[in-house]
Amino acid sequence: MNFFTGFISGMILFVTVLAVGVNATGIKLANEEDAIKLSNAEPIKLSIQESIKLSSEEQLWLEEHKTIKVGVGVAFPPYMWVDEKDGKPVFRGMVSDYIDLISRKLNVEMQVVYDIPFNKALELGKSGEIDFFPCLSQTPERSEFLLFTNPYLIYPMVIITRDDAPIIGGVEDLAGKRLAVVKHLIVYSRIQNDYPDLDVNYVFTGRVDENLENVSLGQADACIVNLAVASYFIHQKGLTNLKIAAPINWEGSQLAMAVRNDWPVFHGIITKTVDSFSQDEKDRISLKWIKTKYEPGVDIALVWRWSLGTVFFVAIVFFYFSDGIADCKKRFLKGEKQSNPFVRVMKS
Repeated sequence: MNFFTGFISGMILFVTVLAVGVNATGIKLANEEDAIKLSNAEPIKLSIQESIKLSSEEQLWLEEHKTIKVGVGVAFPPYMWVDEKDGKPVFRGMVSDYIDLISRKLNVEMQVVYDIPFNKALELGKSGEIDFFPCLSQTPERSEFLLFTNPYLIYPMVIITRDDAPIIGGVEDLAGKRLAVVKHLIVYSRIQNDYPDLDVNYVFTGRVDENLENVSLGQADACIVNLAVASYFIHQKGLTNLKIAAPINWEGSQLAMAVRNDWPVFHGIITKTVDSFSQDEKDRISLKWIKTKYEPGVDIALVWRWSLGTVFFVAIVFFYFSDGIADCKKRFLKGEKQSNPFVRVMKS
C-alpha cells in the first residue's frame, strides 16, 4: 500500500503541474493588465468570520505588546513585495492581506520593517529586533531562532530549465549541472541538507528572479522555484524560453509564519490565528492576486480525464494483483496444511 499511496500522491502533484501548463505559463498572476490597479489596491477588508479563543495569559500579552515588528526584506511576488506610493514604501501581495487580517483580529499594529535585505532581516530576527516573519519556509537553521506555525500557503516547488534542455526528472538529475540559487533561501539549504553528496555547480544570485534570468540566458542550467513565484516572474520578464522540467514534492517547503523563539506566548497566539483563517478568507485573498489562465493548445479537460483515468487504471491493476497475491497466499497455506505432516498430526 505504501507504493500505491506514494504513486497517487505523485500523480496528483504531476496533474497539478501539468494542468497549469508545461511551458510554465499556466498561472496568470495579477501583474500584467492589473498591475496599475493592484499597485493602488488597498488590503481586502474581510469581515472577521471566526473569533479566536485566547487564554487570559495571551490576552494580557497582547495588551502589553501593541506593536509587532514585521520582517519582509525580499521581493517574493505574488506573496509579498514592497511597492511605493506617494514616495512612501507600501507592502503588497497576498501576505499583506493576511497581515491586515491578523492586525484586525488581534487588535495590534503590524509594523513592517522596510529597506533591509532578507538576510539582514533574518539576522535581526536572531537578535530579537524583528519579532515576526509572515511568509517563511521552515529550515533547520531558521528553527534555531524562530518558532513556526503550520503552513498556510502551499504551492509546489518546481525545477525550471530552458525549453531546449535535456529531460530532468528530479533533483538527482541536477548532478553536474549549474544550479542558480539564492544562498539564504530554502532551496540552497534543502540541497545542502537533503542531498549532501549531490555534485552541483552553484551559481549564486541575490534574488529569485535573477535565478530565472540566469537560466534563460544560459548562465545556469536550472533553478528550483515555487511554482507561483516562477509563473509571476516568467510573465513579468517575458522569459518565454523556460519550462517546468519537473515538480518536487518537498515537505516543509510550504510557507508558514514564524515568531522569535523568546516569544512563545505570541507564537501560540499566531498559531491560533493562522488556524482560524476560514476557507473563504483564503480564497478571496488568493483570487485577488492569482488568476487561473490556460494557454491555447492545452486541453485541460482532456488532461484531467487522462490523468484521472490513469490513476483509476493503476488502482484497478494494483488491487487486482493484490487480490491475486492474497488468493495465491491462501491456496499456498491451504496446500501447506494438507501436505505438512506436523499440521496433520496436530489435527488428529
